[in-house]
Amino acid sequence: MEEIKNARNIDQVRGLSWNDLRAAVLAIAQVHAQFWNSPSLKKAKGLPLHLYMRAHELKKNLPRFFRWARLSDENQDLFSTLPNRIPSVLTRLKKRPFTLVHGDLRSDNIFFQRKAVRFIDWGLSFVGCPAFDLARVAGGSSQKPLTLIQHVELFNLWHHELLRQKVRNYPSHEAWQDYRDTVLLTLTIPVTNAPTLAKFSTRGREMARVITTRFIFASHELGIL
Repeated sequence: MEEIKNARNIDQVRGLSWNDLRAAVLAIAQVHAQFWNSPSLKKAKGLPLHLYMRAHELKKNLPRFFRWARLSDENQDLFSTLPNRIPSVLTRLKKRPFTLVHGDLRSDNIFFQRKAVRFIDWGLSFVGCPAFDLARVAGGSSQKPLTLIQHVELFNLWHHELLRQKVRNYPSHEAWQDYRDTVLLTLTIPVTNAPTLAKFSTRGREMARVITTRFIFASHELGIL
């Protein structure tokens, strides 16, 4: 904690500015590159494989989410397709390049220093597809809704940094598909977490609504829904 004593931290409800978002994406790309396809990761105790929050619990949580969320008819119909889509995405990602994934990459867990970005709360970290971190922070922690062009810009920033850090055999078109797949996975986060989060406090209710709205918007912008 000494390393982040004088660092800035931005509440997730408020969200990250564009410049802070870019800085966080660059920093997490460097983490991803450091552990890229490392055999030691799969041997590490306490690091689960491909545990994208609670995506595997989507189906059983969907009815409760629908009762809480009060979605438009359009969005409710689209969320209803997720149980048929998520399993194939999870299967595909098991065949993709892997690295250390933070898993809970949101602004509450990011601290900004003058020349560095620090990440805390690695309790949900896992071994899996790194694009999940990008999808999580871009879709859930942006102060303003991102346009498709901004999503592409963040993706390119992340992918170029991976290449600069000596990641090989990860072409842009494959990485982009990974990003789209993990954006779809982020829709499971409000399904499995928002109704419970909303019960905790006034801030919890606000957070639940914010993340639901943000992830839905990101998915529409990328043509996922």
